Amino acid sequence: MKEFLYVIVDFQGKCWAVREGEVERLPGLPSLLNAGWRPIRETPFPQSDGSDPCILILLERV
Repeated sequence: MKEFLYVIVDFQGKCWAVREGEVERLPGLPSLLNAGWRPIRETPFPQSDGSDPCILILLERV
């Protein structure tokens, strides 16, 4: 059965998981990739109001 996970990664490499409306800080994208997660789709978010640019990544694990 496939699992899906949305993560937000900022310009500095900080990573957050988005699950059931909650946001949880994660060690980083490399640790997720090492755990078997693979990127499916990426959506960039441009910089606004002085914030760092971010990217939303949909991950899949079989």
